[in-house]
Amino acid sequence: MVFSIVPLLSFPEDVKTLQTAHTIYRTFNKLAQAMTLAIRLNDVNLIQENFKAANDHALKKQLAFLVARQGIRIDSEDEEVAECLNNTRLTEHFLALGRELNILDAKTPEDIYKSHLENSRGSGASVDSAKQNLANSFVNSFVNAGFTNDKLMLTDEDSNSWVYKNKDMGMLSATASIGMIHQWNVEGGLGIIDRFMEASESSIKVSQQRHLRFMCPFLISISGRSSACSWNRQFRSKVGSRPCVSFTG
Repeated sequence: MVFSIVPLLSFPEDVKTLQTAHTIYRTFNKLAQAMTLAIRLNDVNLIQENFKAANDHALKKQLAFLVARQGIRIDSEDEEVAECLNNTRLTEHFLALGRELNILDAKTPEDIYKSHLENSRGSGASVDSAKQNLANSFVNSFVNAGFTNDKLMLTDEDSNSWVYKNKDMGMLSATASIGMIHQWNVEGGLGIIDRFMEASESSIKVSQQRHLRFMCPFLISISGRSSACSWNRQFRSKVGSRPCVSFTG
């Protein structure tokens, strides 16, 4: 209710409204709602106060996820809460949710297109066309984002990979999309992209940095930073490219 009203208000009424709502939520110990308002206010002091006020361990982890999603750094002595704050186990939580909802099975672009329901297909919809291949790369990456597996890109033999069925920008986009499939999965994703590091195609070499950027959004842990930066140094030594990695989204 508050978020729907605030955009209609001018400054400083919008800020005062958020602050008043935050005070009300804190009065009734609604810390999760108060945290969302503190984040909207971009008030680090209020965020830290709300976080410290949480005594319930499960609630504290929920607040940690809210804070980490915005890339806000807060320290905690609790190891489990610190993992939530650092997003170090984000891929595990995402896959656990997918397992609970029974949606872990990889999907194909055809599952989205459902072209078999069409009466006819025009000549411009050729599967072998560059535009169709590019569209398949994007659709495949979005529908399988974060699930760490698919039926198009990640094959047992790299020579049969969908990447090599594209050219130039299509090849670049296809390789980079692997990073979206392995979103948050730093350990597994680095091993996958490492298979393409020796590729001779310049489009694949350039796309590897985009792969890394898609794979590492909101990962702000020291361990994740170290492993990814180590890989990035190896990448630069092989292709002579400057780093362009961000770990805070």
